[in-house]
Amino acid sequence: MPFQEITSNINYQAIQERKCAWTCAGRAMEKLVEGDLDEAERCAQDLLKSVQELKKLKAKEQTSQRFKAFVLEMKREGINIEKVVRK
Repeated sequence: MPFQEITSNINYQAIQERKCAWTCAGRAMEKLVEGDLDEAERCAQDLLKSVQELKKLKAKEQTSQRFKAFVLEMKREGINIEKVVRK
């Protein structure tokens, strides 16, 4: 899978997760106002899950960027990455 495709996929997932987090936060606030504390708590838990997923996606993105930099450095040094991968 090309680097750009990996990065695009991670970015897409992060956007979707942020939307989910935003929805959970809004719903939690709504339920707090209504006095439905159990539902507010469930929404808050979902929000925390989204935050945890965003942290994972951020780590994936950083790893992908480091790998990309490594491959580019190998190419600059004249190392054929395709031969390295095959062996």
